[in-house]
Amino acid sequence: MIVLWVSCFLLSASEVSLETSTVEVGEPTALVLEIEEPLRLSAADQASFGPESSWIVFDVEETFLRPTGPAKRVRIEFASTSPGEREVPLEWLLSTAGLAARDLPQSPVLTVVGLLEEGEDEARPLHGFPAGFSDAAGEETGAARWPWALAIVILLSAGFWWLWRRRARGVEETYKPAPRESLTRLQAQPVEDLEAERLRHFELSRLVREATDASLGTDRSGLTDEEWLSTLETGHQLGVNEHAELSRLLERCAAVKYAGKKPTAWATEEVFAQADKLLLRAEADGRSNP
Repeated sequence: MIVLWVSCFLLSASEVSLETSTVEVGEPTALVLEIEEPLRLSAADQASFGPESSWIVFDVEETFLRPTGPAKRVRIEFASTSPGEREVPLEWLLSTAGLAARDLPQSPVLTVVGLLEEGEDEARPLHGFPAGFSDAAGEETGAARWPWALAIVILLSAGFWWLWRRRARGVEETYKPAPRESLTRLQAQPVEDLEAERLRHFELSRLVREATDASLGTDRSGLTDEEWLSTLETGHQLGVNEHAELSRLLERCAAVKYAGKKPTAWATEEVFAQADKLLLRAEADGRSNP
């Protein structure tokens, strides 16, 4: 298996290297990122990236680099379904792990080789199958080939289903900071431009939503902010004042996340103070409702 190692630090220089620059169509490649301060996307924000028709993600693994901090190593196994000289979509691959980063380095170029190269008049042996497999299959009748094809389709479908189920359960982490601790670290991050501020407000709103859901014992991570607030109001799970405070906070975050409004330092400090108040309340509610 070919491994692509990427050292990616949100607030420092990043390096990208390809151990090998040539793979075959469908041959798995592993992307490894080491991130000091990762920002996790909500399910709705992650879905906004959309699919990539010519790239396939097989597996995502996350491990903490240190037991007392947020630094992570993310390993993403993927493959290309199209041949040619291709730039690896770093931002999209990172989003499949539910993470975001800024100042990504220039994407490396991956050479993806098809079944036929210049000067070849017949397909080379399929990657991962023994030599002569395709010749032996060609000598059989058309009806005899169907069991092979059906078996391959079933195996691939089972593999994709297992990977989907594994990702749906989420990546098991050895250490997860408390929401207020994560908020403190997020507020301490230096911000140099509007894009970094947008990512910070995405993370802030995610922290508040997750803490609130945890205190109520319900996961609504797949909803937009508007749907999430509407569900809370319909279910009468929060008091009127708390619901109003959540609504004001998410509205202020949305102005930065989606409208591109750059907040003042005073406004940012006020938003973080409001978020800390809501996290503290959610923490108290969670302890009283185990």
